[in-house]
Amino acid sequence: MWFNKNVQLTFETATIQDSTYKHPLLGTIMWVLPKGCWGRYSKNQKSAIQVKPSQISFYPPHWQQLLEIAKVEMRRALFCGHPFLPERWLTLKEECYEVLLGVIARYEKEEKPVESGYGDYKHNMAEVLYDDVITFRSMIKRAVQEAVPSGYALYAPPSVATREACITFVKDRATLFLKDSEYLMGEPNEQGKRLNFGHPVLKQVCLLVYYPKTSKSLRNFPKFQDAVPRKALALVAAMVHFVLTLYKNHGKDINLNIISKDLEGAYNKFMGSMQKLDGHHSKGQRFKAMLAQWADKGMDGFFNACGDDNDNDNSNEFSMNISDSEVESALLKQSGENDDEDQDFGAHGRDEDEFTGFAAQSDDNRYGGRSHDNIGHSDDSGHSDNNIGRSDDMDDGGRSHNNVVGDGDEGFDGYQSDGLEMGEGDDGIGADEWMY
Repeated sequence: MWFNKNVQLTFETATIQDSTYKHPLLGTIMWVLPKGCWGRYSKNQKSAIQVKPSQISFYPPHWQQLLEIAKVEMRRALFCGHPFLPERWLTLKEECYEVLLGVIARYEKEEKPVESGYGDYKHNMAEVLYDDVITFRSMIKRAVQEAVPSGYALYAPPSVATREACITFVKDRATLFLKDSEYLMGEPNEQGKRLNFGHPVLKQVCLLVYYPKTSKSLRNFPKFQDAVPRKALALVAAMVHFVLTLYKNHGKDINLNIISKDLEGAYNKFMGSMQKLDGHHSKGQRFKAMLAQWADKGMDGFFNACGDDNDNDNSNEFSMNISDSEVESALLKQSGENDDEDQDFGAHGRDEDEFTGFAAQSDDNRYGGRSHDNIGHSDDSGHSDNNIGRSDDMDDGGRSHNNVVGDGDEGFDGYQSDGLEMGEGDDGIGADEWMY
């Protein structure tokens, strides 16, 4: 404790800051803490935590609002091109920086105020966007981890007594779902046929991570309002395959970090499968209708309250009536995960979607006043119009086929379709026929 040199003694009360203390012998003792030393003294006093420019709390309110908008744009950009990030330094320099400049240009055009003195921190602001993409990726992974055990009933019945027997039971059940890509198949329709990529787990995860009731929800973009984008579904399906494989190999989810190159091969194959499914004269229409129905379900009850985190509407079937921070913390409570080891998913290119949660502007001025007419636009079936940046031809991910999953991998080694036999060497998700 630091005392002032002047100590005044009386026999009434002792005053300490705003409190009074009556001492029977010393009377009133008055002292003053040194300037800047407010609060209680502690022998283990911790130094103040210094906020870094790569953290959003470093910036004043208007800049924080701008960065929140940029985060949403960055999440949307994941599904405008190939949803896997390159190296961190390259992502910061290209995708993140481009999105940031676009939002700043929008602010300038609309004459929205921001605090002065922070214009030199743009590269640090790009780090804020990159870190949010990592958070979003982890949210998707966590949602899959929560949905898979119950959605595929990966638990042993009470009759299985020993721990070893329980593990064996779960392994066998996961293997059964991976065989012939059963884990992708939806419920039978009125004709008793099932549509690939229609499994309830895929629907649940898509609605949970892409359509929550938050200001950063992708449901705020027209492309997600019309239908669940195929790239978004393919990414979820690839993660489900990854988690199911963990159950097949270990009998439980060991929370292994996902390396993007391991996930990318599955994603590319799923995108190719969706292209073939789209091209079928009848099943393609059913597939498109299914994606539109999922989007309608995700938008149900939320459209008029777009971006309102404080609305008390409980109509979300997954009870996601919580704020952005609560959504992310709820999905990220996961021990032992080191996201720094993962090479994350990212943005490659742009499309013509416009975020409906903020003021509208023309496409010619969305990214720093540059024209984007028919540039970077890609429909979800894999056809691009003068796509710029990394190649996304035929929606194959713009990458080499060397990244595809091996023919012997579970979940990719056979298919069932309309009574056809499984062909040896078929990958399980590259068939022309998808319903049986």
